[in-house]
Amino acid sequence: MFRNALNLFYFSEMYVDRNRVFFAVFFFTIVVGTLQAAIYIISTIYTASTITNVLWLNTTFHENPSSKFGIWHPPSSGTPFPPLESFLPTKEMLKNAAKDKNTIVLTFGNYAFIDFIMNWIQHLCNLGVYNLIIGGLDRKVIEELYWKGIPVFYMDSNLMSDDIIWGSPEFSKIGEQKVLLLNKLLPFGYDILMCDTDTVWLKNPLPYFDRFPEADVLTSSDDLSTSVTDDRLEVWNEEHHAYNIGIFYWRSTEPAIQLAKEWLDLLTRKHNIWDQKGFRLLVNKNIGPSVEGGDGLVYAFDGSLKLGILPVSLFCSGHTYFIQCRLPRSAPRSPGPEQELGQEIRQNGTDTGAGPPCPRPAPFSPLLIPLP
Repeated sequence: MFRNALNLFYFSEMYVDRNRVFFAVFFFTIVVGTLQAAIYIISTIYTASTITNVLWLNTTFHENPSSKFGIWHPPSSGTPFPPLESFLPTKEMLKNAAKDKNTIVLTFGNYAFIDFIMNWIQHLCNLGVYNLIIGGLDRKVIEELYWKGIPVFYMDSNLMSDDIIWGSPEFSKIGEQKVLLLNKLLPFGYDILMCDTDTVWLKNPLPYFDRFPEADVLTSSDDLSTSVTDDRLEVWNEEHHAYNIGIFYWRSTEPAIQLAKEWLDLLTRKHNIWDQKGFRLLVNKNIGPSVEGGDGLVYAFDGSLKLGILPVSLFCSGHTYFIQCRLPRSAPRSPGPEQELGQEIRQNGTDTGAGPPCPRPAPFSPLLIPLP
């Protein structure tokens, strides 16, 4: 009996020891896992907070504006955030952004596109273009840009800060916001170069637009080939042009203001119509003849608006830049936006090489390239 008791005690001790080892290992695993998770979360937060700042570390700007709408001059510490209503667009705001020029370069977006917006701003500043302003669709992006000292106005869109899916009702509302914005800003008397945030400017585009002082509207297109052999405007009647409103230039003229008004009326009446399709319908309502001595301009819309189609060689699509021309990454290029889709196709090796040839007037040097 005594021996049985000893055996029982022995096996009990073994059981307890094994449990101790098990719980020690279990506890150690939990502690290590918790530490790793904490380190990951902290590093993620740090990276997220610095990713939009890293671009500016090696950049020096020499602007010295006196208002809150100046570039890279954030408010002093302790400054309270102004009421959101104070960011609604005004003529004074555009005057500050224009910096003694008559053209304002503009894009807009919500907080989901903040990295695109910062990239867009940085490339323009690197080119010496400071007469820019950003339209913010939500409070979060307004705050982010305001504290960085970037000119921003509130579009009061009632849109969330989340990503917006192509083809969704929110995506359609974005298109309406673009047209609404033109109607608000053009009457202030400033010309507007508006483009999507997913673009990269490679050269200062403003001298090109200055070549066409008579134009009311200059728009890019989805054309895959060019109708000219230099940097002139595309020949308007040589082929059917699919206008692309991702990049266009509007002068504050009566015909342009009237086009913007009728465009907004059309989208308001027909909510299911795509903004780009609405633009095409109105512009092509009366198309032709060519403007005499207009360097490629054509009468359009109501017969008085002077329209120009930007050359594919300078304002190309991502498909043209990345797939048709398959530009070497090391080759120096000029203004044009690069498209993510094109980047993905190149990186994943899915480019078949099929499709129209590269539109290479000499030299092929785009001003901007889209990043879809």
